[in-house]
Amino acid sequence: MNHQFLLDSISVHLRKVRRAKRLTLRLITPAQVNVTIPYFVSFQQAHDFVLTKTDWIYKTANKLSQSPKKQFTQDNGLAAHKDDAQQLIASIIEKYTSTYPYAHKKVFVKNLRSRWGSCSSVKNLNFNYRLVFLPERLAEYVVVHELCHLKEMNHGPNFWKLVTQKFPDYKQLRKKLREYSFYCL
Repeated sequence: MNHQFLLDSISVHLRKVRRAKRLTLRLITPAQVNVTIPYFVSFQQAHDFVLTKTDWIYKTANKLSQSPKKQFTQDNGLAAHKDDAQQLIASIIEKYTSTYPYAHKKVFVKNLRSRWGSCSSVKNLNFNYRLVFLPERLAEYVVVHELCHLKEMNHGPNFWKLVTQKFPDYKQLRKKLREYSFYCL
């Protein structure tokens, strides 16, 4: 079930999802917001929720449209930026390989919906192509975070000791990263 409405010039798409446990708001482009709705939430409740988030939507849409790096839209999303993301990730891995010399199998660049990156149990690294839109230090933090998972597959104290070797300010970086997280709440 889907509904749609306009918020000034921003198209808001409401979509019910059986697995959804909470309302999720994502700014896809400066002109499109997608809202995922659990089945127990009405479209009217979701509409009201969106109206409570208009300040965030306008602020984030403005930030996205004025990004000093390349903008992404549905027309020039993954395909246009996958190569840029692969080059960026490869250069970051190379930059930090002396500190984090952990073997990995493959590096994938994908259109991840809820993560900046992940590390699989078979040591494949997965990254969101939207890393190219982050400030350089945040993109480096994301890649290093996943490199550390090659040695520690958890977020325990040993993992954070590894991260701290190059990012002693990781707590501030994580907080900053949440401001960019897929332009979603």
